[in-house]
Amino acid sequence: MTPHEYGRATQRLAQDQLPRRSVLRLGAVGAAGIGLGALAACGRSAAGNSDTVTRQAGESASDYLQRLYQAAQKEGTAVLYTPSQESEVQALQAAWKKQFPKVTLSVTAGSTDEILQRALVEGRSRKTKCDGYQGSMAELTSLKSAGLLETYRPAQEENSDPTMVDTTQPWSVDFELAFIVAYNKNKVPDPSVLPKTFDGFTDPQWKGNIAMDLDATEFVTGLIANMGLDKATALLKGFRSNGVKLIAGSSTRTEQLADGQFAVQLDGYAHTIVKYVKKGSPIGVPQPQLQPVTSVLGLMAVTKGAPHPNAARLITEFALTADAQQAYAAQNKAGARKGFSSVYSQVLGGVQPTPLGPTANYDQARQVIKQTLVEA
Repeated sequence: MTPHEYGRATQRLAQDQLPRRSVLRLGAVGAAGIGLGALAACGRSAAGNSDTVTRQAGESASDYLQRLYQAAQKEGTAVLYTPSQESEVQALQAAWKKQFPKVTLSVTAGSTDEILQRALVEGRSRKTKCDGYQGSMAELTSLKSAGLLETYRPAQEENSDPTMVDTTQPWSVDFELAFIVAYNKNKVPDPSVLPKTFDGFTDPQWKGNIAMDLDATEFVTGLIANMGLDKATALLKGFRSNGVKLIAGSSTRTEQLADGQFAVQLDGYAHTIVKYVKKGSPIGVPQPQLQPVTSVLGLMAVTKGAPHPNAARLITEFALTADAQQAYAAQNKAGARKGFSSVYSQVLGGVQPTPLGPTANYDQARQVIKQTLVEA
C-alpha cells in the first residue's frame, strides 16, 4: 500500500465533508427511540439551563434515576454520537425501551474518526448538536484536550468494578474490549505450531498469512507501552517484511479470517472473535493468549454545551444499569458493572489485559505505523 492509498483510507473528514453513507443515522423508533446505552450528555445546556437535575445527598441511585427520567421527558430527546455498529445499537434498544419509553434517543453513528471529527468541528464552533459521546480513550482524550467535555459521575457507577472507575477523569467506563490473536483452523489445523510470542510471526513460514488493522493505533500503542519503542518498531518491521495484510475494520478482518484469506489475525477484537466462533466459523484462539494483551475501555462522556442535559445524563446512567450491562454481555463485551461474567476468562487463558490509559501516546504509535508499515 502506498502512502497516498493509506492517507485516503484513513483521512479525517470535517463535519461538512462527511458522506451520508459513512454516517448511519438511526432515527427514533416510536416513543422509545434507539436504545444505545452508550453516552450521555450532562451538565449545563448550551443555554445554561439551570433546571439540570443533580443527585441529592442521601438520595438512592434508583430514586435519582427516576427524577432524572421525569426531567428528561420535558426535553424529549437525547442525541448520542457513537462509532457503534447498528447491531450493537439494536442490542440495547429493548433495554432502553423497557426503562425509558418516553424519551427519544437519536443516534448518529459512523466510523471512529468521522464521529470524532464531527464532534470536534461542532464543539470548536460552539454548535454542539450531540449530548453525549461514546468512544475509546484515544477519542475522549482528544475531546478533553479540546475542552469539549463536562464531568459527570453517574450514580450507577457505585455498582461498577472499582478498577473500572477513575474519578479524576470526566468520563465513565461501561465496558472493556481486548485485542487478541486468532487463527483459521483450516489454515492452522495444529495450533501447537502457533508462535508463543509476537516475534514468532516474523518467521518466513507465516509470510503472507498474517493480518492486522489498517490503522492499528491502539494495538501498536499497547505494544510500545509494554515492549518499548525500539522492540515494538522492530516487530512491526518484521511484520512488514513478512507481508502483513493491512485490513480496516475488526469485523471485516474477522470475516476474511473465517473465509481463509489468511491464517492469523494479530489484533482482533475479542468480542468479535467470540461472535464468529459462536456462529460456527472455523476460528480458534491460542491458549494462553500472546502477551501483551492490550485492551481499550468503552467510555462515556458528557459534551460541553449539551442541548439536552437531563436526557443526556439519563443515557449515562442507563449504560451502567443491569439491563444495559446484560446487553453488553450479550455482545460478548466485558461490562464494568460488578456481577457480570466476562468471556475474557475463556479466550485469554488466564492472561490479564492491560488497558490503555489517558497518558497513552497515540501520536507516537501513528508515526511508527506510518514509518514501518506504510512508507518503508
